[in-house]
Amino acid sequence: MATLLQRLGRFSARRAWLVIVSWVVILGLSVAGMLNFAGTLSSAMSIDGLPAQKVADALKSSFPQASQANAKIVFHKTDGEPFSKDQQAAVQTALAEVAKLTVLDSVIDPFKIDAEKRSQLADLADAKHKLETAPDTLRTQQAKIDAGRAQLTAAQAELDANAAKLAAGVKQLSEGIAQLQAGIDALNAADPKPAGAEQQLAGMNQQLAGLQAQVKALAGNRAKLADGQKQINANLAKLNAGQKAIDEARASLGANATKLANGEALAAAAAKFETVSSDRQTAIAT
Repeated sequence: MATLLQRLGRFSARRAWLVIVSWVVILGLSVAGMLNFAGTLSSAMSIDGLPAQKVADALKSSFPQASQANAKIVFHKTDGEPFSKDQQAAVQTALAEVAKLTVLDSVIDPFKIDAEKRSQLADLADAKHKLETAPDTLRTQQAKIDAGRAQLTAAQAELDANAAKLAAGVKQLSEGIAQLQAGIDALNAADPKPAGAEQQLAGMNQQLAGLQAQVKALAGNRAKLADGQKQINANLAKLNAGQKAIDEARASLGANATKLANGEALAAAAAKFETVSSDRQTAIAT
């Protein structure tokens, strides 16, 4: 190799201008070929056949956003204190300004993502607690529904009994009024009237007024019974609505358990994905 290089050096030294002119010509031909046939220069690199390249190509065709380039910005504090609310707001304001650049499709705010993740984890924990306590809660609610239905059944029976008594009382009073009215009509029609007819008519009319007053009072009781029936019906409708809600909740327990399992799986997969460090001193924007 050393001998070959020595010969090449001597040849170039003896024919310096020829070598220089040859290299200039070669360089000119290379530039001309590049300009005419090389196409557009690009900083992108791809190697056909590699699994990673196949994934990148698939993403580019089916999910272009996932194949786009991204850059990360690290915000870090060196005073040992977590980001304050004012500092977070300052970072978010800066990122909002960056997001206005037309060359960017989106900017991921680390504090916003962190807050959303914490909120979703809290919702997931709440949903898990509700699902675990749901059977006991439903049993308690069912017991209240059953107790309320028993009370309404007793109230309905009492109302029906009072209504029957009222109807019997009204019937008895109506019969008494009819008899008194017939006696008054007969006494008024008598000619000549028997001795003491005026006193008898006065007494009978007084009795008639008393019976009519009782009938009027019973009519007020009938209105109270009607109001009581409306209240029973309204409470019964509430109990039926509550029973429907309990039945639907029981039926949805399985579906909710599946949703919870999926949510927990997603949470586990994203457990190590953090945009803000645990000590709240470092944040990464994308």
